[in-house]
Amino acid sequence: LGGGFSDVRVEKLASVSNGVSGITVGATGTVRDCTVEGNGSGGASGGSGGGGSTSGLKPCAVGSDDFNDGTIGSIWNAWGAGQHKEEAGVLKLSPDPIGSAHLGISTIATADLTNCAVSVELVQVLSSADSTDVYILFSPAPPVPADFVSIGWDQGKLHLRGASSAIDLNFDQVAHRWLRIAATQGTTVLETSPDGNSWTQQFAVPTPGSHKLGRVELAAGTWKSQPSVGSAFFDNFNH
Repeated sequence: LGGGFSDVRVEKLASVSNGVSGITVGATGTVRDCTVEGNGSGGASGGSGGGGSTSGLKPCAVGSDDFNDGTIGSIWNAWGAGQHKEEAGVLKLSPDPIGSAHLGISTIATADLTNCAVSVELVQVLSSADSTDVYILFSPAPPVPADFVSIGWDQGKLHLRGASSAIDLNFDQVAHRWLRIAATQGTTVLETSPDGNSWTQQFAVPTPGSHKLGRVELAAGTWKSQPSVGSAFFDNFNH
């Protein structure tokens, strides 16, 4: 692998042709550039009609990492400009302050992502909400940008993206500390948790067929040249 899979937003899904029909948001929401922006604290369900139960799903077979040994583990491929570092028990991703850049780590192993779950603890977001994001992403192998599925912090919002639609919800650093992507029975569910134990479904989309073989990515970055945007911290991947 020579680099990361994506700029996860793909310019706010400019290539999406299916729109956002069937999406509901917890309180009120508006459709803008193929994105629904939610104003409520409730979850949202996607055009698949909602996801099935994700309890009891096994972890996806791409490895796990508690980021406690002070070095990027052998399960990862690090990519992008900036600093990748394990420090004080977390993964620290610091985008290059010189220019517009993303960086991250991608699992070396591939796995069937259609009947399993991956979670991560988002300990800290970037210090600037201007054109920045931090996320966990499922990608087919080889990458198919139209089939990326991700959940993360995007310009101060909780951004949830499926293969054919996306939503933004108000971000809560406590309630959304843990992020999970879980796939079962043809549906991929994007979930959040305050503690890594009790999960709330925020979005559900049809699982792309290409996810029969894929990788997982953790990443952070900025879309424009600007002063330092700080560092994002992850912990407890697939634990």
